[in-house]
Amino acid sequence: MRYKNNDLYILLKNKLKKYIEILSEKNNRKILMISTMLVLLILMFELVNVFVYQPNWIISEDGKKVGVQRSDGNKNLPMMVEVKNKSGVKSYPIDIKVSGNKNFKNKENNNSKAARNKRQDKDFDKEEHLRIDLGIRRELKNEDRKNKKIYMFPKQLQDGDRLIWSVDKKEMIPKALFLFPIIPVGIVVYSESEKRKREIHRINSIRWSIPSFTHQVVLYMNSGLITSDIMTKLFVRYSESDKRNYLEEMVISACKNSEIMHMESIAVLQKYADESSVSEFMRIIAIISDGQIKGVDIRNKLENESKILWHDRKKTAEERGHIAESKLAVPLSILLLVLMLITAAPAMMEL
Repeated sequence: MRYKNNDLYILLKNKLKKYIEILSEKNNRKILMISTMLVLLILMFELVNVFVYQPNWIISEDGKKVGVQRSDGNKNLPMMVEVKNKSGVKSYPIDIKVSGNKNFKNKENNNSKAARNKRQDKDFDKEEHLRIDLGIRRELKNEDRKNKKIYMFPKQLQDGDRLIWSVDKKEMIPKALFLFPIIPVGIVVYSESEKRKREIHRINSIRWSIPSFTHQVVLYMNSGLITSDIMTKLFVRYSESDKRNYLEEMVISACKNSEIMHMESIAVLQKYADESSVSEFMRIIAIISDGQIKGVDIRNKLENESKILWHDRKKTAEERGHIAESKLAVPLSILLLVLMLITAAPAMMEL
């Protein structure tokens, strides 16, 4: 058990370290600061609304809330009512809307019947709850119809059940507090998702560029150039281009870093290929590197690989085309339906 606890501790420690590293990134840190400031602003408004703009309560001698003074605008009061009867004491959440519209709502009524049945274990409890609920609604409606300046809460129901009112403390908890743990988690999840998208885009870009790269190498070899000269030619060609893909950037970086690392540019490019985790690219660079080291003719191998890669690229393009067609099917069907309705509307209006 001790080893398992140590492994769990190390795992949690590594997760927390990675979590902090993601939040410490420049863009994520900026988003975190802005989000925190917005949440603090919302929290301040909620606290002012809860503690400063309190309604004028009518308090009894024993400190119980028995009513409220009506305000000019609508006021929603989250309350808890204790119902005392022969069965005992039960509490119910009630939202009282004190306004000229003379309406209010009960929190339990907003739930579906199926959800309410899950919370009630016995038929007796359901009937008791329904009876009390209807009784409270009736008493509140009667009080609201009086349209007096002081809105008094009913003290008992017609059945004799006593009512004791209090503020629902759960509703006084600022909702913005729950955003503080959600914001950093959301930033980490979004950042990880964006990294995965960029990685997928990078791999797809390299795979899409490999056939063209291989074809260029074959053409240079057929013209009698050796590997080092081919890398120099590719470096010059790719450097002149304004828009470069990931593979071209790797070739340029390999040629630039070859002198610093005191290695052949193709050897540096092979390291980059291994780091890219693209099997096709690793295979092509390995063939070129073996040809340079062993001094054998690799043109036939590269030509065969080039044909296979072009065939795979063609299949990939066809698959992307089919996916694009399927994505366009839904909006096209909607447009067709709208066109049919527009065309048939005059004829239907004449019937």
